[in-house]
Amino acid sequence: MVTTYSQDKGVLRALHLKARLSGDARFRARERRAWDELFPRFQATLDLRLLPDRNPQQAIDTLHRLIGDTRVTIEAIQTPAVANVSAVEAEFYRTLTGVIKTLVPASVTAPMLTPGTTDFCFFRGRGVNSYGLFPAILTPGELARFHGIDERISVANLQLGTQIIYTVLRAMTQPR
Repeated sequence: MVTTYSQDKGVLRALHLKARLSGDARFRARERRAWDELFPRFQATLDLRLLPDRNPQQAIDTLHRLIGDTRVTIEAIQTPAVANVSAVEAEFYRTLTGVIKTLVPASVTAPMLTPGTTDFCFFRGRGVNSYGLFPAILTPGELARFHGIDERISVANLQLGTQIIYTVLRAMTQPR
């Protein structure tokens, strides 16, 4: 997924963006003896998103190590194959970045992990560069509503997104 951010420092400091941009997740384990007495059996479902080049088994091993309790079992429900990260040196990515920089000069275009799921893992698993695109300048409030109940974008962002897609497609289909 390629998202364009204004250079507003508040957007880049948003906590949920940290994991999307870095692919890292931090976990804290705390010892709670009373927990065992109150809940002798506990089940949880974790939705972990990994960057394409991260190994799902390593993530599970990390969870086991952090939990540190042999009574805890972890079962993977769905694990995509480890795949290549889509190249930022590719012609499409360079064209997209150039168009966005022209239309929004103060922008930074960066790869990120999205909160939704896509079929890209299957394409990347076969070596195909795959890029999502959300061509909008998001405020922290809009980003917080992403895929939420009150999700929406402004008319200006709809126009900007349409212009970005149109300009990229024209640039990529011009005879050389």
